[in-house]
Amino acid sequence: MRISERDGATVAVVLDEEFEDPCRLEDAFQRLIENLTRRALVLDLSSVRSVNSLGIAVLLAAQGLAMIHETRVVLAGLDRSVRRPLELVGADRVLAMRDSVEEALALLAAERAPAGNAPGT
Repeated sequence: MRISERDGATVAVVLDEEFEDPCRLEDAFQRLIENLTRRALVLDLSSVRSVNSLGIAVLLAAQGLAMIHETRVVLAGLDRSVRRPLELVGADRVLAMRDSVEEALALLAAERAPAGNAPGT
């Protein structure tokens, strides 16, 4: 997982092979969320080509942990083969998803902006 800071948020690029070991991925998400200095996290899944039920469970667990730590998580760059299983199980009602990292960052920036001062208003 590659981690960087952009536009007031932490961006974590998750690699496809990281989904092959759900326990290790869950541990990595836990360490990341617990040690964030910013309360906004974008998980860039553009390198992930598929997700199974364990991967979905890991993403939902990460969302739950983020809520405990008052951290907003947005998934970005989801391939259709990743987005579709999430939608089929209803995870899209719990997990915020955007087509790109830029769109995810814009969403987070809009949520942080005071009312009436959101970008584009």
